[in-house]
Amino acid sequence: MISSERALILAPRGRDGQVAATLLRDAGRTAEPCQTMADLLDRMGEGAGLAIITTEALQYADLNPLRAWIEAQAPWSDFPFVILSERGAKPDQSQLVSQLQTILGNVIMLERPFHASALLNVVDNTLRGRRRQYQARRYLDDAREVEQRLQTALLAGRMGSWELDIIELALTGSDQFKACFGRRPEDEMLFADLIEAVALPDQRRVQRAFDDAMAGADLVLEFRVHWPDASQHWIEARARVLSDRYGRPQTLVGVASDITARKAAEAEREKLLEAVAAERERTQQALRGERALSGLL
Repeated sequence: MISSERALILAPRGRDGQVAATLLRDAGRTAEPCQTMADLLDRMGEGAGLAIITTEALQYADLNPLRAWIEAQAPWSDFPFVILSERGAKPDQSQLVSQLQTILGNVIMLERPFHASALLNVVDNTLRGRRRQYQARRYLDDAREVEQRLQTALLAGRMGSWELDIIELALTGSDQFKACFGRRPEDEMLFADLIEAVALPDQRRVQRAFDDAMAGADLVLEFRVHWPDASQHWIEARARVLSDRYGRPQTLVGVASDITARKAAEAEREKLLEAVAAERERTQQALRGERALSGLL
């Protein structure tokens, strides 16, 4: 993960580039002069904290590659540019400055000649903003990693994720969630479809549990549903409510899994236990009968 803070300088005419690079290096900053726009773009792709460019370097340049690079940035990035303009610029340069502000987006104008402290302040302020972008990238990467781990865990456990907007009663669910209800990934599934799929003996209990969850309680529920093919399945659903900034319940976020096989195994186990208990009772009755008969003889 590149978090470069180097300043790339494109100033092909005069001594502006060399002066700026020397000032920054003497102040402990990293600065690298670039020879051409292509050279600048290559180094920006490798990673940089900002670019310092003179207006004359851009005035007659083809800005399409630069525009394309800016538009292709990652969502977290808003690459900063410092444009060195001339004090009392001619009308054509003023028009260029306006155009550059539109194309570059995150741009700061610094008039020449400039004092060393002015350049350092601009660079340091720009780098602080770039560091916040790098921090946002870390947050996004961490969130993406957590999401990937969650999805892996859900797939391993054959669980589907789902969300319910409490205000709109808008239900969204993963492919695995829909599969728990016998639906295909492309099928639309509304909250009303979920409730309607619940087996009649469980509907009142399920509706009450969802009502309690929408009010803030955790949802932990096992219930039967009928698939579109009329087969019956057992579903386990768990969810927790997320509140808005005012503390009001806003969204139910949860997981669901098809536990039909587990329920069948539990039922089979109960049958076996009942059979064992019945056999034990018959054996004990037989033993009691033998003892009673022995006592008569």
